[in-house]
Amino acid sequence: MRGWLGLLALVTACGGASQTDLFGGTEGTSGGTVTPAGTTTGPGVDTTPPAGTGTTPTPTPTPTPTPPTDPKPCTKTTYYRDLDKDGFGGTVTQSACTSPGTGWVTKGGDCADDNANVFPGQTAYFDDSYSKGGGMKSFDYDCNASEAQKAPVQKAAADCAPAANGGGCTGDGFIPSQRAGAGVDTLCGATQYQTCTRKNPAVLGCEGKSAAAETPVSCH
Repeated sequence: MRGWLGLLALVTACGGASQTDLFGGTEGTSGGTVTPAGTTTGPGVDTTPPAGTGTTPTPTPTPTPTPPTDPKPCTKTTYYRDLDKDGFGGTVTQSACTSPGTGWVTKGGDCADDNANVFPGQTAYFDDSYSKGGGMKSFDYDCNASEAQKAPVQKAAADCAPAANGGGCTGDGFIPSQRAGAGVDTLCGATQYQTCTRKNPAVLGCEGKSAAAETPVSCH
């Protein structure tokens, strides 16, 4: 008994900061405890596991591709092939966003695209016809499907006959051509003019004589 008390007194006299129990454990003044495995626990000790141990990184999302932008649709225009270069095209056309180039125009309606005098809106008048193809002759220079005389409008020759008043004869006028068809004026381009006079003696009636006109009948 005296031996145990002496040992306790010796430990108390030499210690103060820590005490060693009879089984080898050490208890310090900081309150920490050293476990047999050597791991320190207690206040002020970080127990977070090291980075990279069992942590799965978050995958980066794949961006959604942006669909290509369609080009702005163009407004197509009808272009006419202008062979005679009068500013108006014929029946050959194509539709495009931009001009196909030289020789293509945006105005059509040319009824004879091989003749620069023939186009819609022509205001000039002509003494000679142009060929429409197939042996046909025409004075429709303004392409409105109707031949028109330059004023004053001329009259056609008719059978010579005594006038109603008995003083002269009727039937003077330009001798019509043999052309026919819709919109045709048979006096267009006429060059022969008939004049009716009384026969001698006058009781025999009237007779006609033709001669070249001073000016042909102009039309368009």
